[in-house]
Amino acid sequence: MKTLEKYSYKLTARRSDSEESLEVIRVLLPLYKQKTPDQIAALLDDFYLSHEETAQSVYDGAEELPERSAYQYQPEAPMMYDLLESDPAPIRKQWSASFPERDLERIANSFGI
Repeated sequence: MKTLEKYSYKLTARRSDSEESLEVIRVLLPLYKQKTPDQIAALLDDFYLSHEETAQSVYDGAEELPERSAYQYQPEAPMMYDLLESDPAPIRKQWSASFPERDLERIANSFGI
């Protein structure tokens, strides 16, 4: 969570819902297969650094989105972006079992996926 918060604070000053973040992370972590928390943190560090410009652009324009995801300003949004970009089918399946599918679709749309 600290890795995600680090990037979230760079992208937005909005406060997030910590309980909601933990629930989303709990649902998404299995998609990283056999990786340790340190490996996931390193992967997300690399992902963020290689997508920083896109992420900043998305967050800069998020206020103007007519249908923004309820998770747009949550720290795990870049994690969602990573999973959507690398292999969208598993995250869509995992997500729809726990959360409204439209919110994941809105995240995907905001990041151009």
